[in-house]
Amino acid sequence: QLACPLDLGCHSVDASDDPFSRHLMSMEGGERGLPVRVNRDLLRTMRPEEVFIKKWSTPALRKQYYRSMVPEVAVALCSSCNHFFHEEDLEFELLKKKVCPFCRAAPKP
Repeated sequence: QLACPLDLGCHSVDASDDPFSRHLMSMEGGERGLPVRVNRDLLRTMRPEEVFIKKWSTPALRKQYYRSMVPEVAVALCSSCNHFFHEEDLEFELLKKKVCPFCRAAPKP
């Protein structure tokens, strides 16, 4: 599990400590793999290091927010293609070839 869209059937989170988890657990009959939609107030309660934002190059596409459901697993997001990676894998490829292994673009600052 890297990030949302969430797999609703496979995580055990203490919902009492986290408003997002309480919201997730309160969903009835959710289908596996469907995104969880939250409002701005709930998004603001999340720790920034657990939220990834996909920003697209065209204003026609809205930003997408993803939450890491396993914060112990470091995740990185390519700023060029918005592809998720295990952080160590992306760092290794950037050190080795200086480009994203998926889109072959140099990382944006």
